[in-house]
Amino acid sequence: MKRLDAVLMPALFRALASRLMLPAWPRTHLTEGRIERIGEEVAATLQGHDRLGCLRVSGPLDIDPLSGLLFDDARLVAPQPGEELLPWQKARPDVTRRLRMNPVRREPLTVLHHGDDGTLAAFCSDVLPRFFALDHFALPQDLLVVVPVSMGMTDHFQDALTDGVFRPRPVELMRQGRVTRSGAVYVIERPLGHAGILARIAAKLAAVYPSHGAPGEPTDLFLCDGGAPRAERLLAGHAELRKAVADNRLDIVDPSDLPLRALVERLRRARTLFAPSTGELSAAVLADGTLQRLVEIADPSRRPDPRPAVIAAGLGLALERLSAR
Repeated sequence: MKRLDAVLMPALFRALASRLMLPAWPRTHLTEGRIERIGEEVAATLQGHDRLGCLRVSGPLDIDPLSGLLFDDARLVAPQPGEELLPWQKARPDVTRRLRMNPVRREPLTVLHHGDDGTLAAFCSDVLPRFFALDHFALPQDLLVVVPVSMGMTDHFQDALTDGVFRPRPVELMRQGRVTRSGAVYVIERPLGHAGILARIAAKLAAVYPSHGAPGEPTDLFLCDGGAPRAERLLAGHAELRKAVADNRLDIVDPSDLPLRALVERLRRARTLFAPSTGELSAAVLADGTLQRLVEIADPSRRPDPRPAVIAAGLGLALERLSAR
């Protein structure tokens, strides 16, 4: 039997109501006494000084199931802990849940992803680095990892979960109609460009997806959401790259067409990885150190993603940029 609120306010109307209510929704700032810093590292990068940290935030706090954002006594926490250090993706929490909460208690926990971005770029630049930062900071193995709906239902996350990438840590997918409440939330700050964490990702993927037989010939790969139609549009002004595609020297791959295992195998054979400026280059974290070049092709129709530049620095690779022509 459906819940009464689902009958009275279907998902479409709830989303519209939440969007209208969000600008005026009450905000709150967490006091310093509720935030304990339990780890911090400062490193010099090509972009300047960067900070990797881990915070323990005292509750009770509620976690929005769609975006992973924190609420304190039904008020949206602003800014979110660690928000200033990350290329923060736009998130629209379902504030209508605050009007009729039925929270599930979970103690303690960490939120693996924030925002409503369920792309491969978010999986590679946010989910994987945050997860393996838990080991870097030696946080307890029984610390519950919760994942909002926006990421938890994506194909690549489901592949990673099924294949054992997150084992042995417990991972729980949040339910769309249920708010999670915790008395202690651990927040990982900006792990995406940390060389040690990227090495942990590579080691785990090598264990979960071992190479079989001799590696094939190195290839150049154009990783592009939308596949060949979008890639052809982006390459319209780059005659040399169009010729490479025609000569089978540059392979176009839509990451949504491949399960995670097959995508990892393709990237391991890649010598140069091309991608639009919309974040697909973040998949370089899956390549196990075999890449020699990263090339970003500008897509003037979409907003550029800053995360690949940080990841490229962590991998020790220069990021080349080609302008739209």
